[in-house]
Amino acid sequence: MPKVSSRARVNLHFRVRPLLLRFLVSAVSLALTAIIVPHIFFAGDYRILSWLLISAVFGLLNAFLKPLLQIIMLPLIFVSYGLVVVLINTVLLWALAWIFTERFQVQHILWALVGGLVCGMLEGLLQNLFGLTPGLRRGGSAGGIDAMRRSSLDKFRENLRLQQVYNTLLRYGYDGVLNQSAFVGGFRHALQSWVWRMPKGWEEPGTAVKLRLMLEELGPTYVKIGQIVSSQASVLPIDWATELSRLQDAVPPFPSDQVRERIIEELGAPPEELYASFEPQAFAAASTAQVHRAVLHDGTAVAVKVQRPNISKMIRADLGIMQNAARVVSTRSESVRALDLVGMLEQFSSGVLEELDYRGEAYNALRLAENMANLPGVHVPAVYAELSTSAMITQEFVRGVKVSDVEAIEKAGLDREEIARNALRALIKQLPVDGFFHADPHPGNLLVNLDTGVLTFIDLGMMGEIDMQQRLRLAQLMLVMQQRSVDGMANALRGMSTPFRGDVDEKGFRRDFARHVGRYMSGGGAVSFGQVAGEGFELLRAHGLRLDAGMTLAVKALVQTESVAHALSTDSGLLSEGVPMLLDMAREAITGEKIIDEAKKQLMGVAGQVVERIPTLTEATTKWLDQ
Repeated sequence: MPKVSSRARVNLHFRVRPLLLRFLVSAVSLALTAIIVPHIFFAGDYRILSWLLISAVFGLLNAFLKPLLQIIMLPLIFVSYGLVVVLINTVLLWALAWIFTERFQVQHILWALVGGLVCGMLEGLLQNLFGLTPGLRRGGSAGGIDAMRRSSLDKFRENLRLQQVYNTLLRYGYDGVLNQSAFVGGFRHALQSWVWRMPKGWEEPGTAVKLRLMLEELGPTYVKIGQIVSSQASVLPIDWATELSRLQDAVPPFPSDQVRERIIEELGAPPEELYASFEPQAFAAASTAQVHRAVLHDGTAVAVKVQRPNISKMIRADLGIMQNAARVVSTRSESVRALDLVGMLEQFSSGVLEELDYRGEAYNALRLAENMANLPGVHVPAVYAELSTSAMITQEFVRGVKVSDVEAIEKAGLDREEIARNALRALIKQLPVDGFFHADPHPGNLLVNLDTGVLTFIDLGMMGEIDMQQRLRLAQLMLVMQQRSVDGMANALRGMSTPFRGDVDEKGFRRDFARHVGRYMSGGGAVSFGQVAGEGFELLRAHGLRLDAGMTLAVKALVQTESVAHALSTDSGLLSEGVPMLLDMAREAITGEKIIDEAKKQLMGVAGQVVERIPTLTEATTKWLDQ
């Protein structure tokens, strides 16, 4: 007989142990349901044998029929307030009663519904209690990206994805509940070690780690949400901020053979022909793509970003799920409508989908490089258009560390204050001056070269743009905040916003604004743009007001700018140092010629009248800057 290798024996144990426990879970949950719920019971002689046989069939139904029912019925989960899950379990019980007419009986549809609820809860609890969820140390994958490969219809893909998301959330939810008990947690830990052959001495990860693992397992759309949350590190517990920040670079890569296939598909030739050298192993992996080092035939070092296979299909399915949920919840909740959850998701969706087209990123890099050309200590990587498509991009290789890595920057002997000023100057020029800005300037997208101290903007897929009027309003907001004018700030935010429900109580808005925001403006301490803006936005929402998508991104980018500068130098502030920079750049940018050009673009139909009024507009703008 051929010998069975030790690796094969390990794989056999890895599969058999969970299978045995799943059979036990099915048997116990079915028996407990029959005990708890009246009019659901095992009948006839040899009830123990009947119970074992029916439990085995119940396990098969859970393995094969239940996933199919979830694909078909889970899209109704939001409309039914989750009752569709109970209905799925009810169908399984009815199927058992139909198969085993004489041995297992469910006497009324109402008791079947109760049994479906009880059986589903018991099964979920027991699966987690018996350690059937893999030890979380094993971590998330790329979120089941390859699981979508065979799906062709968008609706079916969305339903399949919803099943994956639902099962993942349910599993982590049960894990959080059961681990509240020290005894239950210890029991689960021991069983997980046995079922999944965990190494001796492994430790249960904390809540923050589990959140990160869950987001990674859910996939790129949810990783992106985690990245957005991680950018607000100042309002998060330290362990949460640390774990969520790992989402920016701690995603497993996809295989190198798929990378090669992807490049051939996009450029029509293998990487060994297109580049003088190409490293098949990725040196960085993100939620939607991974990056490989390469060298051009002229000796230039480049980074090649290749999009994950089928990522667009998965993200569109995720966004469809979120938007459907938001629409259902918004129709039933006044508070959710007030938050404009649907609008926020539409904005988020358009931004995420835009990032998937790398031709846009190439254009963004070119345009931003032109705008940043005259700023000291700031750089934008060059893009090689002939080696770039919508699904891959070749650009200059950037060496450096995250701008938040203060220890490495100090060790290199660089001036942190100067880097902070350069970051402030660059982002202020992008936002209120140019109106074309990096919409996600978190530390992972700002790298500092440890040899030169130059700050480089990377990941330019998500950019924002605001017009001249919006730029002036943003500049006005910064000025009145620096001057600690509560009334001025209320006027600025009100001018930037539009109502989204009914009439606005203007007096009530200004009264509440003075009471809530005034406390941040009083005293001699530094004013935090992020804190004051956050309080101001809460008041806008409370009074039925909101910013448009472009201004929301702009203010968010300003908050991130302040966070980056403060991390480098506690003395750097968006208002204390940024406003003088803004005024200097604005005086250079706002000239009579540029105002005329802008006016002609906006009001071409009445150009004659506009030109007559240009001297007055120029004079008024100059006086405003002087003030």
